Amino acid sequence: MNPVKFNGYIKGLKVLSPAVIKKIKAIVGPDYCSANKEDLAAHSFDATAIVFLPDCVVFPESTEEISSILKLAQEYEFCVTARGTGSGLTGGSLPVNGGLVLVTSRMNRILKIDTDNLMAIAEPGV
Repeated sequence: MNPVKFNGYIKGLKVLSPAVIKKIKAIVGPDYCSANKEDLAAHSFDATAIVFLPDCVVFPESTEEISSILKLAQEYEFCVTARGTGSGLTGGSLPVNGGLVLVTSRMNRILKIDTDNLMAIAEPGV
């Protein structure tokens, strides 16, 4: 599959610079933020045949880390695409405008099981 460059949905978004990627690594740790080609390619598609290459892939572990990343996105005007397992059939986890793919797989804790109400509270990576 060849990556598609598409700028039709949101105009004015910026490409992630090395300086901003360094700030993201300071939030999540250097092992959980990547701009290498293999990681970008692995997170450029879902179960559709469409491919959009992101600028960076990040694996936060907490809502606090996500909040800090989203503040940077607001400040530096880059796009953030949330991604679970990437198995969707509608393109919802595709980084259509490049930017950052935020993968929730490290947020994999079950926080509460309420057997009386048949309910569970879990993080998005469960």
